[in-house]
Amino acid sequence: MQIKMELFRVPRCRCGATKTWKTLIHAVVFLVCIQRTWSQGSSPEVTARVGETVTLPAPVTTNINSFSWYRGTAGIEAQRIFTYFMSSPQANGPRYTGREMGLADGSLQIIGVLMSNTGNYTVTMTITNGATPQGTIQLRVYENVSLPIIRAEPRNPVENGSLALLCNASGTDVSYQWYQADAVLTSGGRISLSNSRQTLTLSPCNRSDTGTNFTCRASNAVSSSTSSPYTATISYGPDTPVISVSTDQPFHAVGSALTFSCTAASYPPALYTWLLNGQSLQKTEHKLLINSLTLRDSGNYTCNTSNNITHLSNHATRGIHVLENVTKPIVNYVSAQLVENRGPANITCDTSNAETILWFFNNSPVLPSNIMLSADNRTLIIKNVTRGDTGTYQCEGINPVSRSKSDPKMLTVAYGPENITINPAGSQQLPVGAKLSLTCTALSVPGAAYQWLLNDNDLKQYGSTFTIAKVSPKDNGSYTCEAQNPVSQLSVKATVSIYVNGTDDGFGSNTDGPPVGVIVGAVIGALALVAIVGALVYFFVIKKPVSGAPTSNNSMDAANSTKPASTNAKAAGNGEELQYSSVNFVPKPGIPMKPITTDTTVYSEVRRQ
Repeated sequence: MQIKMELFRVPRCRCGATKTWKTLIHAVVFLVCIQRTWSQGSSPEVTARVGETVTLPAPVTTNINSFSWYRGTAGIEAQRIFTYFMSSPQANGPRYTGREMGLADGSLQIIGVLMSNTGNYTVTMTITNGATPQGTIQLRVYENVSLPIIRAEPRNPVENGSLALLCNASGTDVSYQWYQADAVLTSGGRISLSNSRQTLTLSPCNRSDTGTNFTCRASNAVSSSTSSPYTATISYGPDTPVISVSTDQPFHAVGSALTFSCTAASYPPALYTWLLNGQSLQKTEHKLLINSLTLRDSGNYTCNTSNNITHLSNHATRGIHVLENVTKPIVNYVSAQLVENRGPANITCDTSNAETILWFFNNSPVLPSNIMLSADNRTLIIKNVTRGDTGTYQCEGINPVSRSKSDPKMLTVAYGPENITINPAGSQQLPVGAKLSLTCTALSVPGAAYQWLLNDNDLKQYGSTFTIAKVSPKDNGSYTCEAQNPVSQLSVKATVSIYVNGTDDGFGSNTDGPPVGVIVGAVIGALALVAIVGALVYFFVIKKPVSGAPTSNNSMDAANSTKPASTNAKAAGNGEELQYSSVNFVPKPGIPMKPITTDTTVYSEVRRQ
């Protein structure tokens, strides 16, 4: 049975260093163990570091006459190191190196042991009672363990691959132990230990292993050392990229700015390239900035990512549509003049870049009661226009990036005239000289044109109001107002009767007798008649003698007269002959007047001198 006696090594103090109580205790214990081992028939084992001074004890330490130490088997002269006699100096043998020395207790002391000193040593002894005890002891010389070095294979481990950590330390009979943080690692799960635990393998690697510290402790019988930590760094990715856009919508307006950002989980960080519709944009940043979009910028943007360590790549694609803004719509309709119940009206919305057209009537959405819309909504069709369709029409063009509304467009539907009235209505009786004022109204769009007639004769008077400052009998009659719509070409009429009472004195005053104008005319006629009668008297009376001359009854009709105009008589008292004329007057046609009484006669007296 071999016993490793690291705790019972003979310290250097055996070579003359100052002994301490601890050293003495160790030596005593060591010798006891050696003696017990020999008594059991086994060879004890002594360990030592290179360079130490070590003492190999003998099986018997008292009553010694002499002893000899050999390398290996005893009795072979070539292997003898030395022979020690109590009464004479040490006799060195062939294996003596100058570092071996015998001690009085039968021990072999080797100064500055080397690795070559490792092996079996045998001692033969003679003691005073004639016995010749013999014993063999094994010396194991160890080099100190150096600082372990951890080497990773591969140097850049990747996710889902394997990572092998090799711990290497110089020294004799080195053994290894692995730790994660302060925990001892054993084989199991993703960890396996091999090559006498010199190699730790982690498989498969996860990105979560990044940052994990592994340490290795190397040790042998005489020393131990712990490595510096190895921090795992696992390369991975790139994962599927995610493309984000500064304006998160599929449609964008011409002229607007847009930024694409591509991110992908990766270590080391991914490399980026951008493509538009499969064509490289020569951009290698994870962001792609477009300051002012054009129609050519529409399409599918692809972000390619790659990792030079994992040799993996990935990509993502995002499409955008660049649209022009809707131009301001303009509302038009074909017919300049629309007349009620005379067919449809087509109203168009002229705009560009709109995908949807909305219609508004008097600021409210158009209701489909009397309308139709074209397939693209750009034409609004009123099936049969009525006055209720009069109002403002607007259209609004919409696309995903903008909307624009037209200015209001007024549509007027002509109708009428209708419901014509003259105010005051009905028949009127007015005195001569009174003011006549008539107002005509009719429902019409556009406004009606008015014309006035008297007894169906055009008065050449236009406008909704007809006025006579002072009426006279000639203003009697039926007054008609005719209203006409210049667009619909329709017209309507209304009539009222006006009666003027009394006569006209020429100055606008009313009397119960004949009008002043009639009287003046009669006077003028009478004077003319007198002049005529005078001329006749002169011709018939003055030119002829009175005596014996025949008398003559001259009569003269006034214009349109129905009675004899004259009679003859003699003047009383002077024997002169008188001639009288009576004249009746008939009023002019078309001038109403009161009839003249029968006793209203004008007489003219003509005397001959």
